[in-house]
Amino acid sequence: MLRSGHHSRHRELRSPVNGPDLPPTEDRVTVFADQVQDISEYLVGLWPDELKHVRVAIDGIPDPRRFGGDNPYWSILPDEALLVFHRLPIQRSAAMRRADPETQQMLIEYHVYRAFAAYLGREPWELSPRHRF
Repeated sequence: MLRSGHHSRHRELRSPVNGPDLPPTEDRVTVFADQVQDISEYLVGLWPDELKHVRVAIDGIPDPRRFGGDNPYWSILPDEALLVFHRLPIQRSAAMRRADPETQQMLIEYHVYRAFAAYLGREPWELSPRHRF
């Protein structure tokens, strides 16, 4: 029998495990990488023959010595079958800073679709029956 003021040892936690003084268990880098990975896996599943050798990487900012071009959000290295997403330009864009989490995810999807479409030489709306850009 429990007395007033005592709790069962099987009670649910009342607050996050990390507590108020510890950093969050999921940071922006991890969330960004997970979202890029999920969308990339979805697209590879839709285009397995064309994308089976493509690799995806996350970089903070584009290195102009390695990644040429005008696009600060992603780089395509076709000889290496590599798509590199530059996290900081995407996350620091004006639209991303003002967006709620769902809109942020849509903005990341937008960039991933555009990069894969450019790699395949297609338009983004041709990649998936469920998305219209």
